[in-house]
Amino acid sequence: MTGENGSESETSDGERVLYVDTPTDSVADRLADRLGCRLHHETGVEAVTAAESESWDGLVLTDGVAADRRSALLDAVDCPSVLYASVDPATIPPETTRRVETIVERETVDAPSLLAEKIETLVGQFPDAFEAARASALSTICREVTEASALFVVDDDGRLCWSNHSFEALFPVDRIERSIPETEGFYARLDAIVSGEPDDGGRREVGARDGPVENHSVVVPTPTGTRYYVHQRHRLASVGDGITIEQFEDITDRVRRETRRRLFALLVEQARDGLYTLDHNGVVDFCNESFAAMLGYERSDLIGMHASEILAPGELEAGQRTVQSLLDDSDTEGAEVDMTFRTRDGQHRELSIHYTLLSTGGDTYGGLMGVARDVTERRERTRQIESQRDELSTLSRTNALVQDIIGSLGTAASTTELQQTVCDRLVESGRYGLAWIGERRGGDDVIAPLTSAGAWTEHLDEIELRADDGGADAGPVSRAYRTGEVQVVSDTRSLAAFSPWRERALAAGFEAVIVAPLRHGETTHGILAVYATEPDAFSERIARSFAVLGETIGLALTAIQNKRLLQHEAPLRLAFRSDSDDACLARIARGCDCTLETAGVVETSDGVVQYLRVDGAAPSTVVDTVRESEVVEDAAVTRTDGDSLVELHGSSSLGTELAEVGARLVETEIDPGGARLVVETTDDADLRSVQTVVERWFPDVTLVSKRKRTQPESDGQRSPLSPLTDRQREVLRAAYLSGYYDWPRETTAEELADSLSIASPTLHEHLRRAERNLLAGVLDR
Repeated sequence: MTGENGSESETSDGERVLYVDTPTDSVADRLADRLGCRLHHETGVEAVTAAESESWDGLVLTDGVAADRRSALLDAVDCPSVLYASVDPATIPPETTRRVETIVERETVDAPSLLAEKIETLVGQFPDAFEAARASALSTICREVTEASALFVVDDDGRLCWSNHSFEALFPVDRIERSIPETEGFYARLDAIVSGEPDDGGRREVGARDGPVENHSVVVPTPTGTRYYVHQRHRLASVGDGITIEQFEDITDRVRRETRRRLFALLVEQARDGLYTLDHNGVVDFCNESFAAMLGYERSDLIGMHASEILAPGELEAGQRTVQSLLDDSDTEGAEVDMTFRTRDGQHRELSIHYTLLSTGGDTYGGLMGVARDVTERRERTRQIESQRDELSTLSRTNALVQDIIGSLGTAASTTELQQTVCDRLVESGRYGLAWIGERRGGDDVIAPLTSAGAWTEHLDEIELRADDGGADAGPVSRAYRTGEVQVVSDTRSLAAFSPWRERALAAGFEAVIVAPLRHGETTHGILAVYATEPDAFSERIARSFAVLGETIGLALTAIQNKRLLQHEAPLRLAFRSDSDDACLARIARGCDCTLETAGVVETSDGVVQYLRVDGAAPSTVVDTVRESEVVEDAAVTRTDGDSLVELHGSSSLGTELAEVGARLVETEIDPGGARLVVETTDDADLRSVQTVVERWFPDVTLVSKRKRTQPESDGQRSPLSPLTDRQREVLRAAYLSGYYDWPRETTAEELADSLSIASPTLHEHLRRAERNLLAGVLDR
């Protein structure tokens, strides 16, 4: 038993009881004799210090201890307590009675013995109460946690008291490269698990040891993968000396599932392909941003719409057939189809869709998932490439056909034969159903079909086309003739100007038409019309090929006309007169008071040389006047004896331009009173073109007469000039007109060659060949 100095009784090594009273009111000695435990007696402020610094199994307080000290003592210990009171317990404050296990009254008989019994009872029951409280607390916690949660009960010394999982089962100890100490210290092992290098991504602090922890994340990296835990800590200070419950939940699988879910959601949202699902009624119940953007919608607007609202007409039925085929064939997981969708603004987009049916766990249709890829531009590029390939193939065949036709034109002996050859070759190629060539006839500007080949030719006579039709509604034939440009009707149904014979053309199967003018220089000989049995048969490139064909035919027709002119087969002779002061060379004739007559024209490499006979004035005077007037580029005296001749050098002449339109200048006479001209041409020539050329050189010209010859000028025999080429004929004429064959010669070979802008050896070669061919034509007759 102890006294005021605080020494302890040595009667027992068991439980220790702290007895606190006042110096004037102590029963410590009598109490120690009755207790089977060690009693420590304190009376002063040291009592609170002793209660806080040591572990006690029981506490006895007298009501003489001040209330504040009594409260501090009860706060400092964690053991049963007894109040030894000298007053009625009913008068004791409630804040005291609630905190003690029992009250013993001093006035009771043998109060010290009763107090000793109470102390012995309470101290003996306390370990069992602790275990019961701890077991109750742990049982409650175990019921609340999941199987994935691990509970570790740790005492204040950090030793593991209890757990529902082993440390090694929860944490991947065997897969951590760091050393995990073999110790009873729970926190030492835990710190080794969660600590690591600064860049390993782990959490190196589990949480403060002296406070609660709520949902603290713990990351444990291992070579085979990272483990994730949620950590919580609960402090149970009222159980025994106090225990700490450390709770860990392994959420690795949950984290990985959530990571995959978020990654999938991110992929869905960021995917370039459109993703969408339809429920069993065909209503959009999900889509990503890509699919909504493909159709020009916001996601919120698209969700809830029926598939029929976003599919092009007829596509819903096609989609339903695809779904039915998947339902009928259970072995097929999905199908890929191309479908046309309608965008918000009504445009059509081609999407490649991969369908997958959504399972309902039964045999019923639960909807579908579609993965959509916009292939509109790709398909359009493919169509363009295929179209270009087809066009190139068509163009190649068309060019070959055109070249074949052009090659055959040289063998045509007449206009009719040439025109028929063109029409026959076009139809025989199998690409076109009808071809015809028409020319303007009569004064009413009617374009009449002359030759044709193919189907529907019997209806051509019923067509009346006019060359002078103007305006936007003019037909392709009129526009081609008037503008000199190729005209294409890609679809005969669409052109209003084609309406007069649209029904007949369609009945015959013609859906596209091309009309090419047969033009050479300023002369339009007619038109070539070609009909195809499919729309869009004449592309821009093919139109250019037909333009070349039209020009070549025009050139060939002009060549045939010129050939007839050279062979004096021109049945028409046209006489013109012009009294205009602006007529060609009229001012020269008036200024020199002379008469000028054409003697011939020779083409050179850089222009023409025109020879004029001069009557009534010196040739030199005419040359000087011409040079001063700048009518032509240059002039020179050719000969002075006999016929006085001058030569005029220029870029063109009336004779050469008339030859371009199929006419020949027979004679021209210009005097101070005006000009008179005689022109010959064939009966199929374009007389308007002839007159247009004449008017350009002689303004205000008047057609005086048009006479058709009934008898050819020749006797039917071949002309001696026939064996000569055009160039030989021109050089021979220039030599003759310039006096090269006179004696003495008016012009030397060098002067003649210089006049014709050719080398002297070239001149001699042309002359020798021309002379040999001319003699052969005369002597071999």
